Amino acid sequence: MEIYSFINSKDIAEHCRTIGHEFTPLEMAFIVYLSDKTLSERHRAWQWIIDTQPDMVVPERRNMNHFDSLHQFLCDYMALENRILDIFQTDESNAVYTCECLYSSFNGGADAWDTLSPTYSAVWENIKNNTKDADIVKYRIDKHWIGEGLKSIEAIFNPDGELKRIREYCVLDDEHSKELCIYGFDGFWIEVPTPFQKGDIVNNPRHNNTPIVLTDICCWPDWRAEEHLERLKKDWDTTDLTYSGYSITESGHICNSDGSHYYLDIEYFRGVLQNENRVLLALSNYIKENRDISEDLLLNAYEIILKDEYISKNYLSEYYLEAAGLKESRADISEPPKPT
Repeated sequence: MEIYSFINSKDIAEHCRTIGHEFTPLEMAFIVYLSDKTLSERHRAWQWIIDTQPDMVVPERRNMNHFDSLHQFLCDYMALENRILDIFQTDESNAVYTCECLYSSFNGGADAWDTLSPTYSAVWENIKNNTKDADIVKYRIDKHWIGEGLKSIEAIFNPDGELKRIREYCVLDDEHSKELCIYGFDGFWIEVPTPFQKGDIVNNPRHNNTPIVLTDICCWPDWRAEEHLERLKKDWDTTDLTYSGYSITESGHICNSDGSHYYLDIEYFRGVLQNENRVLLALSNYIKENRDISEDLLLNAYEIILKDEYISKNYLSEYYLEAAGLKESRADISEPPKPT
């Protein structure tokens, strides 16, 4: 098994592969946990780690308990996920299922149905009847226990119906299971080499795909003192696997991204910058200082692009552009476009 293939970002995976970066068994297990693979693929990878990699202690962290054996931890964690899955798929008279579908055409939006399904098979029948020829990105199915507060299980499936993630809420009652769920992988953090530099234009295919000009990755030294960075590495958890940068809103405003998503997901933006996003190229070159982009040229470019976008959105035909003196006259444009 090649651990690099479990890194979500193809660019980070290829960079680590090229430089031959080696991971500890614990780091391998964590990369598998974060990966976008199916549950069965992750379980096979963890079993490979148990079978081929040396055992080691899982050290205590601020939000992660000490475990004497990584191998035993992985065995227990897989057994726990299988147990949750079994509970999830078992029909119960006091529980119902709901479904939410994420469509690629919704630009990150989702469609939730009001229909409650009494059984696990019934919810899939509803999915079949409601998503014919639909461009599904993923399904989220929840099992809710009626009259039992927050007790529920959430499961994420890919378009082929393969289980990717499963998580329980207020279902497990034994202390060891709670320890694995609450103080397990979510309390860990990892530093992985990346090929990115400040000013690169990147996007996150797993989070709305919006291009941003990268300004920081959590493990970059940058303004952080080295000793401060080393201390934080012992305390950070999955909520700190962040990156930040500048993006453009639909109204043309430059905003700083919230940095709430995993840096291991980002890749070089390979699309075409369109509309207001054209500003990002000038901003990227200004930050990188690899082109002669001065502050006044950056601001002028920003102003010109915004005006250009305003014109294209408010004067939709060449007739009106010519009438307003915004476009050179043409003999074949003699009347306004007819309504369709």
